[in-house]
Amino acid sequence: MSNKPVDYKLFFAVFGLVIFGMIMISSVSVYSSYRVTTAMVKAGDAQEAYNSFYVFRNIIHVLISTFLLLFLVKIPFTFFEKYARYFLGVSLFFLMYVLFA
Repeated sequence: MSNKPVDYKLFFAVFGLVIFGMIMISSVSVYSSYRVTTAMVKAGDAQEAYNSFYVFRNIIHVLISTFLLLFLVKIPFTFFEKYARYFLGVSLFFLMYVLFA
């Protein structure tokens, strides 16, 4: 396996978009986060209502995605070339499932 150089322009562009998206979610979702957590308090699932419910969820999703990226980057590209048709089939199946479910 060869060590390929990192494309820093692409890395910082994606990193900037992730940060920008997190800022947008934090500024837009204050009211809806408070409504959701108020309902959770009434149901007994939370102690108190807070404004950052969706921001915390987004941070968790970004962390999971980052660890998944670090894992998948170690797999040789030939594996994905070999099974590309199967990945396409599975992706189309899930797209149809979401469409009709």
